[in-house]
Amino acid sequence: MASNSLDSQGKLLPIQIELVESAGPVSPQYQYDLNLNLKNHEDGLLLKYSYVGEFVYGVPEKKIVFESILSKEKSIEWIDRLLELKPLGIQRELPDNVKNNVGISFNSLHIEIGASDKTKIMYTLGDLRRPEFANETKIIQFLKESGIKKV
Repeated sequence: MASNSLDSQGKLLPIQIELVESAGPVSPQYQYDLNLNLKNHEDGLLLKYSYVGEFVYGVPEKKIVFESILSKEKSIEWIDRLLELKPLGIQRELPDNVKNNVGISFNSLHIEIGASDKTKIMYTLGDLRRPEFANETKIIQFLKESGIKKV
């Protein structure tokens, strides 16, 4: 079975994914910062994941930071699952009236796979609950779960 994640020589397509999400200035127990980076590595894909949150007196109660190298086989499987969500070519900017808001977090997702159209999704946490944002929410949730499970 052919994979959409390989080039004509059977190598993984160039890939770069970055997800940056945080909670705005809310009660410290609900604050968090999440960073997920995924890019090519000679053995497959390199996943860098960082989650810091649930602050008590300025100190995070929860901190997950790791780097993991996915084998080529696992990388192919993971990329193919991501591509099923049709993440490529999406361009979403925040509306000007939202950019000027104070007290909310501005989050971003960037995806580049091969020579395909790049994806850039700028969003607020509230966007993830909007029906018209359903596909983007599925993509973001897939990436977050991948980080937690170390793919």
